[in-house]
Amino acid sequence: MNTKELELILKGKSKKSTAGQVWTITKCLSIFTWCVGKFIIKNTPTVLGVAWQVKKEISNEIAQSIHEYKQEQRQLALEEKIKALTLPNKKS
Repeated sequence: MNTKELELILKGKSKKSTAGQVWTITKCLSIFTWCVGKFIIKNTPTVLGVAWQVKKEISNEIAQSIHEYKQEQRQLALEEKIKALTLPNKKS
């Protein structure tokens, strides 16, 4: 790919015909699109893998927090029941 010709086209100093200029620009855009596509396809599995791992870790943390909260609520409920059972005995 002749990048100097592309520079001349962009500066408006190219001696190529309009069709030649269009062809050169189209060729450059096609090459650029192809390279970007290859990069995206090559890195998509990595990005998806990282995103999946992050999602999994966040889900595990949320599940653990919910479990701890439920245990804490059960413990508080049991303590309240124990207090309710022991208080009437003290009043008698």
